[in-house]
Amino acid sequence: LQEWGKRVLDPDARLILRVVPESDTPDVNPRDSRPAAAAETNFKLPPSSSFTLSNGIRVFYFNRPQLPLMTVSTLFKGGAQSDPAKKLGLASITADMLSQGAGSLDAEGFSKALESLGASFGASAGDASTTVSLSSTAESFEKALPLYASAIENPHLAAPDFERQRTLALDALADDADDPETASRFVALREFFGPASPFGRNPAGTSDTLKAIEPADLRQEHDALFRPDRAALFVAGSLPAEVVQKDLDREFGAWAPSTGVPPLAEPKAEARAVKGPRFVIVDRPQAVQTVIRFIFPGVPYGNPDRIALEGLATVLGGTFTSRLNADLREDKGYTYGAGSHDVFEPQVGYMTAESSVRANVTGLSLQEFLSQFARLRTGDIGTAEAVKARQSMRTDQILALESLSGLIASAQQLFENGRSFQDLTQDLATMSTLGAARLNVLAKSAAPLDKAVIVLIGDKDLILAQIAGLKLPKPEIVPGMR
Repeated sequence: LQEWGKRVLDPDARLILRVVPESDTPDVNPRDSRPAAAAETNFKLPPSSSFTLSNGIRVFYFNRPQLPLMTVSTLFKGGAQSDPAKKLGLASITADMLSQGAGSLDAEGFSKALESLGASFGASAGDASTTVSLSSTAESFEKALPLYASAIENPHLAAPDFERQRTLALDALADDADDPETASRFVALREFFGPASPFGRNPAGTSDTLKAIEPADLRQEHDALFRPDRAALFVAGSLPAEVVQKDLDREFGAWAPSTGVPPLAEPKAEARAVKGPRFVIVDRPQAVQTVIRFIFPGVPYGNPDRIALEGLATVLGGTFTSRLNADLREDKGYTYGAGSHDVFEPQVGYMTAESSVRANVTGLSLQEFLSQFARLRTGDIGTAEAVKARQSMRTDQILALESLSGLIASAQQLFENGRSFQDLTQDLATMSTLGAARLNVLAKSAAPLDKAVIVLIGDKDLILAQIAGLKLPKPEIVPGMR
């Protein structure tokens, strides 16, 4: 701590802020003038290396010697999109079960063993991939790694633990259904892609599908999903690469796939099943707020316009000072916040724009959304907006690399999309040169309402009374999350 303090707490690098009554300030203060922004400099990616374990698992290592910490995350190809239709949530709850006892330790013993080492463990199933992570100090990494490997390779998956975990999953599902913002996200995907599509289903499943899962299903799912031939390891921390390789090879080098169990089947890329435009309402009688969510077709991650489209969404609603928030919050006072963002997945993509507004201004808020979409399509983005958007995107990407977990998450996203970590250099360069002219070309076809699904969650009667004259599709009343 003393060593760190000497380097960081530099008196010559401090800021002194004095706040005094306005009447006591001089008429002219040179510090009242904001200095010009510093010139943008090239960003150098953190150093990385890679090696292969004895059983063929690829390892990507990022040496960050500044702090004595270690984080490891194993990415498995396969996730909730491969769940059987009648047992949705199987991948998610199987991942949750990894911490409920492994090797010679039951659930309580596993938790206490991690706690004694100051380590944390997590596992979660996404749509197309599943991750299992461990964070610890560098000093305890060698002792924590066997616990981590045991949870992946040899979890108990015991029936009593499963029943407890299923109860927790059902409670979490009920909480999500009660939260209108969370519910609007899943309802939008369901209505946009269709309830039968792997892209329109909730990865956590439904109450009915969770209840249909049996303890025996967990073992089958584990052996099909958590396999060395579908895994890649991502590690970041302060230990030397040769030490990390030795530790990982000791725990994972002899790991082999379960015999007789094929890997998870990959979902097929499919066209969107449901065609727009549609306007759907989830009725919440007497709700004091209305959640508004637009969802539009987008592009997959590999599309060459990805970064420019992200810039367009940033102009529209990606920052606090973006158009939607400036209009709906700062100018009109209808909401605490409004925004938009793009989602780029390997097979599909989409853009959303959303806000929670006061129920009595639902119609007025919808009108503002429609006006902002129409304005964007006129191609009126100026140089200042383009510069602000690209600086925001670039800063967000660079800041994501500062933490060990953020660094690993960025590397995993690139890996999932068939790209190398070094490709970030090109992405940052593209962001740095993104201009208004390019954004305005794409803006002409942005937010196509003829292909959109609009989801409102709120008091149906209040909503219907306020939407006359907005030229929206005929309202459909649909259920919320099940």
